[in-house]
Amino acid sequence: TVIATGPLTNVAWAIRNHPTQMMLCPRIVWMGGVVADRGNIPPLGCAEFNAYVDPDAVAEVLNFTIPVTVVPLDVTQRAILSLEERTKLNAHSSPICKAVYGISTFLCDLLRERGLSGFYLHDP
Repeated sequence: TVIATGPLTNVAWAIRNHPTQMMLCPRIVWMGGVVADRGNIPPLGCAEFNAYVDPDAVAEVLNFTIPVTVVPLDVTQRAILSLEERTKLNAHSSPICKAVYGISTFLCDLLRERGLSGFYLHDP
């Protein structure tokens, strides 16, 4: 399985240049697009970033013969690392937990200013 959490440029390249090897992949999971909400491209939220920057790659990947699971922005915005859960991360001795805690500080502060109580898990 290929998991893509950004624009599909490299996945489309792999399909064009190594289609036989890509056919061995059982599926592609992509965090991109938006279905029933606004996107994250200003000024009007007209698109989601990962789709916006390379729409040709999106079309190429979606038209390839293996299954693609699309996880759109409006779904990932429902997966939030709460401030309480984030505090628990800091209590762990794991370097990964400490890193997530540190990385999420700015974003949690920004989201709190917008009335949210956590950190989106768009592409952890």
